Amino acid sequence: PNAPFRPRPLINALVGLIAGLSFGVALALALHLLFDTISDPRDVRTKLHMPVLGAIPLEPEGRAPMEALADRKSELSEAYHSVRTALKFARPEGLPKTLLVSSTRPGEGKSTSAYAIALTVAKLGTRVLLIDADLRKPTFASSRKDGHGLGYLLTNEDPLSSLVEKTKTDGLSLLPVGRFTGSAADLLSSNRLPSLIKEAADGFDMVVIDAPPVLGLADAPLLASVAEATVMVVESRRSRTGDVQEMVRRLADAGANLAGVILTKISLKRSRYGYGYGYYSYDEGERSSDSATRRIDVS
Repeated sequence: PNAPFRPRPLINALVGLIAGLSFGVALALALHLLFDTISDPRDVRTKLHMPVLGAIPLEPEGRAPMEALADRKSELSEAYHSVRTALKFARPEGLPKTLLVSSTRPGEGKSTSAYAIALTVAKLGTRVLLIDADLRKPTFASSRKDGHGLGYLLTNEDPLSSLVEKTKTDGLSLLPVGRFTGSAADLLSSNRLPSLIKEAADGFDMVVIDAPPVLGLADAPLLASVAEATVMVVESRRSRTGDVQEMVRRLADAGANLAGVILTKISLKRSRYGYGYGYYSYDEGERSSDSATRRIDVS
């Protein structure tokens, strides 16, 4: 032969090029599927095409949400005051009369957000009713010995005002879930729900509804259909884009009026978004979930 049989540099280079390109494309797709999450407000605008109502930071000391909200100078408290302002200017009519708060899955901070919005609005001298409408996994404790609450009202014609509980915050009242029998989806599908929400809206300046997560359940779309506005809570870096887009679609199909997104648990060490005077950078504190709210009795 006029040349060596092996090695064949040109063929080897072509094989290596094709194999390298295939591996690179496969790796890029895998990374996209694994890490395609909503991480900052820019992702909310570009991937969801929704307005950002607030960016809620993690507490640097890892404090429970209720403890941080009680501190008016905390980053968490300041962030939710910004959410209240954003809600006020999100519509020409101002704050919605009935506001539903939901998320894609548990643990994203929806109950904390519902309570924080109700608390900050009540501090303006407004009469606010917080309704715990998560019949499957209630958050807020009740002081009633008979166990009556929203679940009970959905099965009879008793007035809503008879079961509303006062809280330690002036102007803020609570309607807990209470004990009930039957299916949560069946109760929320009844004709009693719209009349209850209307009765609540007539008796209070604002009604905040803490709804269950959207994906996999029919409860949140049913509640969103009777609320004047709906806010979606999305946890930073853990909520997959596809899941959030599916949540938006399901709520829109139910006729919900989507007001915007609250992005929660943002680590300011990795983010450009700060509060107060200047920008802050600190290590990520202990992750807080809605379960921290469960230990707080607001009555």
